[in-house]
Amino acid sequence: MNMAFIRWCNARRIFIRKYLVSALYRLGWQQKFLHLRRPGLALLKGEGVEIGAFEHPSLVPHACRVRYADVITPEQAVRQYPEIDASRLVAIDYLLDLDVDGLAQIATGSLDFVIACHVIEHVANPGRLVAEMIRVVKVGGHVVIAAPDRDYTFDRLRKETPLSTLETYFRYGRSPIGPEDYREMIEANHPELRDADPAVVEGALRGLHDRREHLSVWTAAGFREFLLAAFGWCGAVMVPCYEVESDRNHFEYFGVWHRES
Repeated sequence: MNMAFIRWCNARRIFIRKYLVSALYRLGWQQKFLHLRRPGLALLKGEGVEIGAFEHPSLVPHACRVRYADVITPEQAVRQYPEIDASRLVAIDYLLDLDVDGLAQIATGSLDFVIACHVIEHVANPGRLVAEMIRVVKVGGHVVIAAPDRDYTFDRLRKETPLSTLETYFRYGRSPIGPEDYREMIEANHPELRDADPAVVEGALRGLHDRREHLSVWTAAGFREFLLAAFGWCGAVMVPCYEVESDRNHFEYFGVWHRES
């Protein structure tokens, strides 16, 4: 019975994501936020890396050379995320785990740009990801980053991750992520599990952990505040070249930042 319930929860989640997102795309939601990204992406030139592009790589200028980094191969992604369009998955150049080694495979100051759209909310230590993105980009290069606004996603009932907590992770590290780190997500997003058998809840927690669901949650304004703080923690001077917040796209914060030093 417990396994059947877990399978039902997984199937329902996949159904909702697949068909709701499909409907939103048809209504123009995808076109709107992607269209608003274009002026920022048009600023990029040279060679760069996109982290976690999955089946939606950023539309950079044709003259740019982009390599792709992710934690799993396309073959693993198809098995782990059956709701995605497998035919659009990008080939992976760097197979890496941001929570373990960051971007250690990429030399310091070797890139003209680095892109991470809807990646940072999944990692254990967001500040460290920002630091790694800055490290691999040349002075004069660009950091492109996007994160969903809690108020426009399935995370709308969750509490925003405190900046003080993220600073603590940045300065002192964070223990390896396990299923228990997703309990707050279960409590906020899955009220149907509040009175469920503990074995069912544990199964759901393991499922969230396996899929590396959202660990951090922000509003667009809160995410920008975090970014400014993280740049300061890293000692980097970053200037915004292009930004779009959720009051315009009803979905995310998107920013292109120029590394001054």
